[in-house]
Amino acid sequence: MEHLKKHCGSVLFCLSILIGLWAASECSYLVFHSIAEIFSIVVACGIFVLAWNSRRFVQNHYLLFVGIAYLFVAGLDLLHTLAYKGMGVFQGFGSNLATQLWISARYIESVSLLVAAFVIRRKFKIHVVLVIYGVVVTILLASIFYWKIFPVCYVEGTGLTLFKKVSEYVICILLLLSIGVLLKRRSEFEPYVVRLLAGSIAVTIVSELAFTLYVNVEGFPNLIGHYLKIISFYLIYKAIIQTGLTRPFDLLLRDLKHSEEALKAAKENLEIEVSERTAQLRQSIEKLRETELRYRTVADFNYDWEYWENPDCSFRYVSPSCERITGYAVDEFVANPKLLTDIIVAEDMHAWKQHREQALADPQGHDLQFRIRMKDGKVRWIEHACQSVNSQGGEFLGFRASNRDITARKEAEAKLAESREALRMLAGGLLSIQEEERRRLARELHDDLTQRLAVLAIEAGKLERQLEALPGEIREKIRRMKEQIVKLSSDVHDISRQLHPSIIDDLGIRQAIQSECVNFTKREGIAVKYEPENIPPNIPRNISVCLFRIVQESLRNIAKHAKVTEAKVRLEGHGDAISLTVEDSGVGFDPAQIRGEAGLGLVSMEERTRLIQGQFQVRSQPGQGTVIQVTAKLAGD
Repeated sequence: MEHLKKHCGSVLFCLSILIGLWAASECSYLVFHSIAEIFSIVVACGIFVLAWNSRRFVQNHYLLFVGIAYLFVAGLDLLHTLAYKGMGVFQGFGSNLATQLWISARYIESVSLLVAAFVIRRKFKIHVVLVIYGVVVTILLASIFYWKIFPVCYVEGTGLTLFKKVSEYVICILLLLSIGVLLKRRSEFEPYVVRLLAGSIAVTIVSELAFTLYVNVEGFPNLIGHYLKIISFYLIYKAIIQTGLTRPFDLLLRDLKHSEEALKAAKENLEIEVSERTAQLRQSIEKLRETELRYRTVADFNYDWEYWENPDCSFRYVSPSCERITGYAVDEFVANPKLLTDIIVAEDMHAWKQHREQALADPQGHDLQFRIRMKDGKVRWIEHACQSVNSQGGEFLGFRASNRDITARKEAEAKLAESREALRMLAGGLLSIQEEERRRLARELHDDLTQRLAVLAIEAGKLERQLEALPGEIREKIRRMKEQIVKLSSDVHDISRQLHPSIIDDLGIRQAIQSECVNFTKREGIAVKYEPENIPPNIPRNISVCLFRIVQESLRNIAKHAKVTEAKVRLEGHGDAISLTVEDSGVGFDPAQIRGEAGLGLVSMEERTRLIQGQFQVRSQPGQGTVIQVTAKLAGD
């Protein structure tokens, strides 16, 4: 409520000032114009003073660049004010002089705002920028006052020239571009600062558009344009001040270090320099106090548990969040440096000790996840990150660490792992059921339908012999019918073998894969080179079926997608393990993009491999062929 009252008061104050300016314009437009321009000149100079005096501490160079630019803009605006109709400072020049100076100032302002957005984090040589602005402004003034070659902007009785109007539009475009670049880099500023800067530039654009409409320099559009200019400069004033006061303070710590080193050097110099170095030390101490206050404000209100540990394992700093995460207060950690290791769960202590040894040996940052037991006995998961702190001379100053409570995340990961395991078990069960169903269907096809078809083929042969006296056309039809029955019987046999490779049970995986490769070559016309080597005699049936199915799926993929005339299948024993490799030199693919697509069966192959606790690997690139490799342990199955 108090903030709203203050905001309303500020708005009413600004409105009263604008109304007062309007009243001044009614009495004397020259007075109104002078007040408006003087306000913008004072603001511009103020921005320069702020930027110049904070240049050593501000890392955002937008402020400094704009401050330098606005110093020269203020100079041109001052000349514009003195050259305005009725001031009587520059004799022999009409209203055109003030308009030329106005356009010059606005070009400098718009170009500077655009360029400033690109140098936010780029250092530049201040004196070079000052010289460039000085040269540009000098050339502009010379072209107006001395050479008199600057284009005419205003003609008495006629109004604005085409050059003046086009210039205003060009300036508006430059300002629009500066808004775009500023919004793109808005992360470099506080959100409200970006709003103020963008609002200031937007109001400037509307102001420039108003200045394209007037015919009389004291006309209403001119009045509106100056009102908008006042608002624009007020907004940029607030924005620049806010930027200057909210920048990071990291440089202060470095300045303090330099001051301390300068103090040590001063003790070895002449007594006349002692007083100067003492003054610098006092300034540095003051900066350190400010830095410590800001640092503690940030660290103490951090949600994570932060600490700085000395080389002797005592704590230099512990953030208050430790009590929320562990149940122990800051004073308890400071009084008992061993408290941190005491609350680590015993099972994780070995990992903690290894982590400490690595952190001591390597100055780079290190991460670790471990469990702690809180003061109330509850167990929490902690994500720990630390890095050694060293002085500029290489002296070890301890560890800077951050601890985050990730218990909720760990619980979610555990539930996810349980869900995945349940899905794996379900998938395994489905595959087992599928394999058993295939086995049943294959048995029925082989033991029932195949036998029936064989009997039918025999009967058709007998019928053919018994009907030799019939016309040749009828005998030919009977012969073709017998061949179709034989072909159907062969097809049913192939389907039965595809559904369930009984050859695995009869002759083993080596012969089963060889038979599949031969049949595939006959069926698809793609030569398959089969290389069995060191095959163990007794391979568990579940592993044999898995390898056989993967061969079937891989060969199907080669026939459908690889566009090759040959492939290679290698089955090799390695002591207590067996590996299968199916390779082609075809078109290949990107496994990361195509793994989830239907048709290739990669997920099915991988799931089958997981069921036998094997390892599944796919190596492929577009245009470089594909290699599918499965390795399974034989021991314990």
